[in-house]
Amino acid sequence: MCQQAIEKRLKAYIENSGTTPAPIHNLINLSKAMDVYDAMPEEIKNFLQELTAYYLDSRYKEDLAKLSAFMNKERSQVYLQKTEEVLQWLIQKMKF
Repeated sequence: MCQQAIEKRLKAYIENSGTTPAPIHNLINLSKAMDVYDAMPEEIKNFLQELTAYYLDSRYKEDLAKLSAFMNKERSQVYLQKTEEVLQWLIQKMKF
């Protein structure tokens, strides 16, 4: 869900600028399409890369067990917090 929340925010900005967003889920490529990637702190870039990898892995049944074992309650809370921080950063940059 964290990946999807950020993906939707990025695609909303792209659409708001008059362009149709590409039908992709890669958060790095989406952020590059809207010219905010270069301004992103390295920590956010790394987090977007990580979320993109988890999203792609979660589409395959055999990877779901590995992901479930990795993502415990504490990690989930950290990911939710980081996602909120990224969304707030994007809102500031996009003037939504």
